[in-house]
Amino acid sequence: MSGGVYYSDGNVAAGPPPLPLFRYDVRVANGEVQMKQAIVPISTTL
Repeated sequence: MSGGVYYSDGNVAAGPPPLPLFRYDVRVANGEVQMKQAIVPISTTL
């Protein structure tokens, strides 16, 4: 099985993924990248 290919905006370009990549709210503060706390979707299906 081959992996998916994504555009820089996270949308699916080619391959088996049925959905685009999940997006997270981030910001840069004092030179650090910070991510807003969120539930991270994890798939156990291969």
